[in-house]
Amino acid sequence: MEAEEKAPAGIIIPDTAKEKPVEGEVLAVGPGARDETGRIISLDVKTGDRVLFGKWAGTDVIIDGEGERAEEAVQGLRGVRGVTNKIEVRPQVPPVEIKRRIEQALRRAAELDASRLSIETNGSEIILRGTVRSWAEREQAERTARSAPGVSKVDNRIRVEG
Repeated sequence: MEAEEKAPAGIIIPDTAKEKPVEGEVLAVGPGARDETGRIISLDVKTGDRVLFGKWAGTDVIIDGEGERAEEAVQGLRGVRGVTNKIEVRPQVPPVEIKRRIEQALRRAAELDASRLSIETNGSEIILRGTVRSWAEREQAERTARSAPGVSKVDNRIRVEG
């Protein structure tokens, strides 16, 4: 057993617990992948491209614009020529259930008049509409929607009147 496979305290670290690389270079590229009709879909990378990986690839989840913010941060790095962001969050909770849970939570919130609000779902994305009396109520409605299971993004279009 090599020394790198042991922690300083002598604990053996299994391969599954070791960090994966965070960057790499594309060494070779095939013609592409085939879609369900058999048509070849070209790849977004070419030989020699530098690519970034998730530190714990396969377990990273990007929610509510974090992917776009990460993309913007990486684009400014020296040597980065392009960024392809294909991260997608798929809801585990059906949209109708997400909407029902948010409506219930808004009705329970004492400081909100839930009858003045409406909720639209588009998959795991939520659009809040309506009017409230204060910015605090608007923020509370957004926090309530964001905390519902299955929500990946909240577009708060609530107006403050009063």
